[in-house]
Amino acid sequence: MVAENRAKRIFIVDDEKDLTEIFEYKLRKESFDTKAVNDPLRSIDEARMFSPDLIVLDVMMPGINGFQLCRILRANQVFAHTPIIFMTACNDVEDRVRAFEYGCNGYLFKPVEVAVFIIMAYTILQ
Repeated sequence: MVAENRAKRIFIVDDEKDLTEIFEYKLRKESFDTKAVNDPLRSIDEARMFSPDLIVLDVMMPGINGFQLCRILRANQVFAHTPIIFMTACNDVEDRVRAFEYGCNGYLFKPVEVAVFIIMAYTILQ
């Protein structure tokens, strides 16, 4: 059987619509299939429908924060091994440690250069 040759899927959860629109545009130019959700409370259902290869989470969001969302995703068999990158303004050492304890694969500080994110995404998705 021939393996499916599809674009890698990146799912972004961030309440900053301007940021997610820029990232979606730039990632699509790099041949990634992307979907952004600006409401973290809708993100689990949207992620199930999208079947991402990589998930990107902001930390500070209304309703549910990125750490809580990461724990929920890691507890779900579907996403237990899907790589997760935090992309956030939270730059405390404690926040970074907590993110890795919850199972993230990368942590970037905002403002994030899209080129740096793309390099990290390619590295994690190899």
